[in-house]
Amino acid sequence: MIEIFCKSLRLLGNYPNPFNPTTTISFNLPKQNHVKIEVFNYRGETVTILLDNLVSVGRHSVAFNTSNLPRGLYFYRLQTQEFGQVNKMLLTK
Repeated sequence: MIEIFCKSLRLLGNYPNPFNPTTTISFNLPKQNHVKIEVFNYRGETVTILLDNLVSVGRHSVAFNTSNLPRGLYFYRLQTQEFGQVNKMLLTK
């Protein structure tokens, strides 16, 4: 079942979006890989690194808690050895 479900690496996005104060970022991983998920502000400055580990095959989610951040536009990047994608999210307060 996992092989059918996760044929390709895919960043599914965050939910909810816009959000306050937490959101969940989900992704599919077709094979074990080192995954890094980093959050940036609109200036391109790193806000936090949510994940930086070896991750197994399947669907995964990470939570992002923004209780200490101002409202605004943020970007998150999923990076592996073979893949990279950036999405945006909006924090409302």
